[in-house]
Amino acid sequence: MLINIYKMGCQTMRLTAENKEKVRDKILESAAIVFRRDGYDAVNIDKVMSGAGLTRGAFYAHFTSKAALFAEVVAHCHPLKVMLARRSTSSQEVMLEEMLDVFEGYLTPANLNEVFAGCTIASLTGDASRANDAVRAGYQAGWSSVLSQMARGLDDPDLPQLRAALALAAGAVTQARSCASPSHAAEILDAARPTVRLLLRAACAQS
Repeated sequence: MLINIYKMGCQTMRLTAENKEKVRDKILESAAIVFRRDGYDAVNIDKVMSGAGLTRGAFYAHFTSKAALFAEVVAHCHPLKVMLARRSTSSQEVMLEEMLDVFEGYLTPANLNEVFAGCTIASLTGDASRANDAVRAGYQAGWSSVLSQMARGLDDPDLPQLRAALALAAGAVTQARSCASPSHAAEILDAARPTVRLLLRAACAQS
């Protein structure tokens, strides 16, 4: 009987820990959406928790402040990284072609609003640049994690062409989204797209 009670106790603690992690993930997911959509200053804890379907009281069990939450978002919430991680590993050539496809869609004018709303690098660079050191360190970690996915399968993971391609692509999306004229926004993306392709191909050729 004591053994059974002990086992039940361990199971309860394990489930509690798992549930806590799920709640934390829900908060991060909600925060990433509203931060990217509205910007850091326009978001409060109530908005984040409402988006997660939780009450404000649950927030402080997971994060010490809005700034700490923002640091976690810019470090870990990167749909672009997820898309790159889904690439096939059958060969370097296949991985390159799939990466080119990812960035082709990323820089397609018709996808601009969707991409901006889903890319932490493109939408939150300005907010991160004005934030504290912890947030900027989180942003740097997030940037590096996306870059690591771009370099997956290459012999040399530290290539300047990859950094340039990511900087150009994300910067083009940020600038295009800041323009009132759809045609001007399209010109920015159309100008960046072939150069990003060249940089990615050069990186793979060099590796």
